[in-house]
Amino acid sequence: MKNEHLIKQFMEENGLRYNVPFWIEASNWRVKVKIIKEHDTSRGVNMPKIKCYYNKEWGDIDSDKWLIDIVFNENYKITPPKQKPKDEEEYWYITPNGNIYSVLYDSQDTSDIAFFLMGNCFKTKQEAEQHKEKILKLLNKNEPLVDLKEEVY
Repeated sequence: MKNEHLIKQFMEENGLRYNVPFWIEASNWRVKVKIIKEHDTSRGVNMPKIKCYYNKEWGDIDSDKWLIDIVFNENYKITPPKQKPKDEEEYWYITPNGNIYSVLYDSQDTSDIAFFLMGNCFKTKQEAEQHKEKILKLLNKNEPLVDLKEEVY
């Protein structure tokens, strides 16, 4: 595809990958989307397309227009998916009493894995502070996050 390097550069700069959902925000709305590669029979090539998540499923939208808007509209804030820390990389977490601490990530440590999976794993102390209330609500629940009788994703 001509100029595919522009899409790749945009995705690298924003921490995005094909087929991995991310959020786009503007002043009064927020939408979950993903960039996929799909064969365009009319053009005879694989083309990047946008899929939008609504009504609990991925749907087609005016893909060409959305792709251009996402790449070039400076008013859109792009929120990439959370990345798991690498081994020995520092991350910050919040305790049930609201304290914030940093530790080095260990991919074999059950606590580190659990913190990441529940969203209590932040690159900076400031990011942890921003999400403190949400995490405290989660930590103060009195039921498991996963029902083992249901299918785990």
